[in-house]
Amino acid sequence: MDNQYGEFTKNITALKDDLQEVRSIWQDQTANTYDVLNENIEVCTQRIWAYLVNSENGYAALKRNYDSDDYDRYVAQMAVQVEEV
Repeated sequence: MDNQYGEFTKNITALKDDLQEVRSIWQDQTANTYDVLNENIEVCTQRIWAYLVNSENGYAALKRNYDSDDYDRYVAQMAVQVEEV
C-alpha cells in the first residue's frame, strides 16, 4: 500500500479483510454495496492522509527556509498597513 493510507493503513486492511468475509457469507445486492462503500472510504482516507502529509511537509519547509522573526516583523508591518487603510 506504499503508505498511501499512513496511520489508517491498519483500518483499511481491516476493511478489506472484512469485505472478504462478507463476500464469503453473503452473495446479494446488499453485500455488493460494500465494494462501493469501501472504495469511497479508501479514496477519502487517501485524500485525508495526503493533505496531512502535504501540510506537514509545507510546515517543515517553512521552518527550514524562513526566519520566524522576519516573518513576525512582516506580519506586524502588514497589520500596521491594514490599520492605516
